Amino acid sequence: MTDSVTTFLAFLTLLGDILLVILALAYAFPYQFTKKIRHNANQLIHQYGLPFILLVSLSSLLGSLFFSEVALYAPCTLCWYQRIFMYPLAVLVLVSMRRKSKEVVHYILPLAIIGALIAAYNYIIQIQATLRPFDPAAPCSLNGTSCAVKYFFEFGYITIPLMALTAFLLIILISLVIKKGEK
Repeated sequence: MTDSVTTFLAFLTLLGDILLVILALAYAFPYQFTKKIRHNANQLIHQYGLPFILLVSLSSLLGSLFFSEVALYAPCTLCWYQRIFMYPLAVLVLVSMRRKSKEVVHYILPLAIIGALIAAYNYIIQIQATLRPFDPAAPCSLNGTSCAVKYFFEFGYITIPLMALTAFLLIILISLVIKKGEK
């Protein structure tokens, strides 16, 4: 069961990475994309952006709980910090959707940015550990599980911190588009 869930979540991460690249290109190079495509993307994001952020944050929350409570992967210190910044996002977005307000993006952006920085740092540690195996100075290992531990390596690049990084980046990008549309 753990392998199936891991593969499913890795596939969702792969789809999220593809979506990130498409959205980043569409908004970074607006003149290469037609006005109609950008207009349609903006409409979709403004209509379904918050439910999408809720879906991403809830799947991240449930995925992290699955890995630690069902698969029994011990979270490292940086994983705990990522959880601290991811878990409130689902609650904030849910309350915001209930109130029919999009102002929540002002509150979730700082959480998502800090979480993304931590996830990126954790991923870098894992990649460095791959390049330099058996490093006795592995970071984060004094208080339990090393941050360099990779429980899986799907599609040649996806690990738990990369899953979190993808989720945070999607939340950031969608929030920025929503925020831009409010002005």
